[in-house]
Amino acid sequence: MRKRRSGKSTASLAGWLFADLTLVLFVVSLSSAESNAACPEPRKGTVIPEWCPPTSTSPSTTTTSTTSTTTTTVPDTTVPDGDGSEPGGIKPEPVEIVLTSWRSSSLAVAIERELRDAYRGNAALQSVGKIDEIRFGVIIVYGGSKGEQNNFGDRLAERAEEILSESWIRVEPTTYFETGHDQGLVAGGLNLKLFPVLG
Repeated sequence: MRKRRSGKSTASLAGWLFADLTLVLFVVSLSSAESNAACPEPRKGTVIPEWCPPTSTSPSTTTTSTTSTTTTTVPDTTVPDGDGSEPGGIKPEPVEIVLTSWRSSSLAVAIERELRDAYRGNAALQSVGKIDEIRFGVIIVYGGSKGEQNNFGDRLAERAEEILSESWIRVEPTTYFETGHDQGLVAGGLNLKLFPVLG
């Protein structure tokens, strides 16, 4: 005698499993949102409970006195002005350099020459520091692809990133690169936007 199969398919069971999982995730996210809502807004002089998530990147310090009691000092959670003048930040105005032709062996030299020319007439760049001390935290590189496929410019920009990250003294280990193509720039050229690190 043959057994009959159940009318439920595997797909419908998977749908119920997905619905249950979605419901569980919703409940978890709702409960975490409620616990964060009770945390006070970070202001100078405000004591933040230990169960609140950290709001500052600076760690709290623990000191021990002679009576063997431990006191936790809450870091200053003053919100920066956001004017771009905080040390260690990135200047929001980039130095723009366009090279219509370049060679791999002399790319860093060509950019350095253009940067020094730009420095002489740029008060905003001069406010960052002395020319020999300037480093860049973000570098956007677009490879020229006019009349070519877009991936031609992409590959060119990626090659420029490799060269700069390996050989240019103004690039730090934490420098962020973004590469792409520029269809308005002659094929083989480079369009760079350099964002200096504030000292």
